[in-house]
Amino acid sequence: LNFGTITTIDVSPIDPRIIWVGTDDGHVWVTTDDGANWTDVSLPLPNRWVTAVVADNEDANSAYVTFSGYRYNANDSHVFKTENLGQQWMDRSGDLPDIPVNDLLIRPLGHLLVLGTDIGVFSSADDGFTWDLLGEQLPNVVVTDLDYHEPTDMILAATYGRGMHRLFLDENISSTEKEERTLSLAVQTAPNPFIDQANIEFTLDDSANYRIDLLNSSGQQVKTIHRNVLSRGVQRFVLDGSDLSKGIFFLRIHNLDNDKYKIQKMIYAGP
Repeated sequence: LNFGTITTIDVSPIDPRIIWVGTDDGHVWVTTDDGANWTDVSLPLPNRWVTAVVADNEDANSAYVTFSGYRYNANDSHVFKTENLGQQWMDRSGDLPDIPVNDLLIRPLGHLLVLGTDIGVFSSADDGFTWDLLGEQLPNVVVTDLDYHEPTDMILAATYGRGMHRLFLDENISSTEKEERTLSLAVQTAPNPFIDQANIEFTLDDSANYRIDLLNSSGQQVKTIHRNVLSRGVQRFVLDGSDLSKGIFFLRIHNLDNDKYKIQKMIYAGP
């Protein structure tokens, strides 16, 4: 057989010059210069089909890789992580059952890892050291693909032969947990809907490191408005909509120091 087909690819959301690729011959490759040069970082990873490689959304040097294990009837680990662009890999299979893993995604809030496996969906809140089944109504079925819609905090799971299923993570979190993760902040956006520009204003009680992004309706980041320390007091920003398409967007204000979020809906009516 002729192996070497790319089975998975991901671009770092922090540094788009960093691209990860996995192939069906058990190799993982990374480039840090937008594809000009590639480095094979497969050792000491198992020689198996690479099902997913996912760049970390908090650290440009970190990524996760998952394996199926079918080719050699292997029962090795199925999830690994690197924190130095593949120079070293750490086992993150934890207490997972010995099952093929088909996909991995990272829920940004709380850095929750979610796996699609041959017997359902598993999640880990401690970076892969321990895993738990996610949700109660998903059939015991092969999950081939996962996607995440950040504005609604929803995970979508595509299965082999049993259709597609969705889980709203927000509905599975207690009111105490919701309160702990929500950034208490009164945000004014005007005008909203907006055509050319929108003014964003809020007041901070204390200084902290903040990141302010605009997300589209699919939860994808389309614009970074600010990423740096903000001092206490009134904060004012101008959102330029000249490069946007008409539609619904979400303003996300993230306190990076305490990992709390504020998300606010915005509508771009276009010129």
